[in-house]
Amino acid sequence: MPRPRPVYRFRQGVRRNPPDYKDPDTPPESVVDDEEEFIIYEDEPSPQLILPTITSPAPFKSQPILKEMASTIYRYLHIDSADRNPHELTSRMDIHLNSHPIKNVKRVGVMKATITNTGHNIHDNHDQLLIGVKLSGSATPFAIEIDLDHRYAIITDIVNDINTKIQAYTNAGNTLLQSAVRALTFTANNNKIEITAGVLATQTAFYAPLVRLGMNPNTLWYELGFASVQQVLTIQVWENVVVPDLVVNGDASQYVKQTAISTARVIKNNTYPLKGFYVIQIENPKGFYIASKTLTSGGNVFRTRINGNTAQVDFDEHLIYIPNKASRDEYNHYETNVIEWHELHGDIQNFDVELRNHADKVFSADAERLESSGDGSAIPPYMMTLVFECVNPNVYQPTHTQAYQSEAWYEAHRQN
Repeated sequence: MPRPRPVYRFRQGVRRNPPDYKDPDTPPESVVDDEEEFIIYEDEPSPQLILPTITSPAPFKSQPILKEMASTIYRYLHIDSADRNPHELTSRMDIHLNSHPIKNVKRVGVMKATITNTGHNIHDNHDQLLIGVKLSGSATPFAIEIDLDHRYAIITDIVNDINTKIQAYTNAGNTLLQSAVRALTFTANNNKIEITAGVLATQTAFYAPLVRLGMNPNTLWYELGFASVQQVLTIQVWENVVVPDLVVNGDASQYVKQTAISTARVIKNNTYPLKGFYVIQIENPKGFYIASKTLTSGGNVFRTRINGNTAQVDFDEHLIYIPNKASRDEYNHYETNVIEWHELHGDIQNFDVELRNHADKVFSADAERLESSGDGSAIPPYMMTLVFECVNPNVYQPTHTQAYQSEAWYEAHRQN
């Protein structure tokens, strides 16, 4: 079959630099015509070049109207604990921005923080051991408080302080209880605390670690390595559940340790000791919380937990948790590019910031010891940078849209 007749032919040429072309970076070249022949046949579609059609937007007929177009801006606030007021005796700071409020805040987060690992590990509201004591022949339960002196202490010093406080316990109205308490001995073996009770002359005594119900109870049991549920009883469970069972069953009670490896929480004098499940954590905090009642809207996060037979719902005022990676008396630095945001709405003029230990306790200093060097590091110095995400309203006119579109098209199509 004969080939279709050509309709038309055309040639395409490319011209390069002429001999007189002056370019400091490119040597001159002679004129070269590269040609290529294209043949279009009748049964083939003709080539088409499609060009973009540019149409001008229709003019606005309405009058110029002012509108609000919100944008986001970020404001940074640096906080130094050295700027605390003289009357502030805790690691809480009250920030007053006075006539310079941060307006239209949407979210807040912690971007940087530096905390010195120098705080006292025994301080106000974090200095107590509560011990339950039940004497044979009596249905009355007792809860004995052992309060330690405020300072930084290693575990050897803490154990010695506890034993000293125990031996100093007096109760002139109940000498049997006094003898039972003084029979207790605390020791530290392989970084774990062990509690033993010695021989009593005329009675049998039962003991158990106790804690009061509350969001942040004052107790050192947890940092001494005793499990919060398996080993430490709430005072309500001790008085209403365990003691009545001890009255009925005595040594055979399910709550009393019957063997050395038993996980029961109550020990009997002159028998098996009670050893903490975990290693001691009181010498060096596991981390720090940066918290704020205002910036978390009074607690924008909830948590639930079980204390004995009671369900408890707590507010969480934490902005961030910073793991402690520093040794004693060293700086602990924190910086992140992934902000943990907390929702806020409105202007911020006054707010609070708190530094807490891993047990969620605010560091505190004793007012009567502020002049002494020994209490100078009761509250660890800290610095932080907060970032506030804010809404910034910008005013614009709709009549500017035409100019915006023209400029945008030009920038997109102009030759570089």
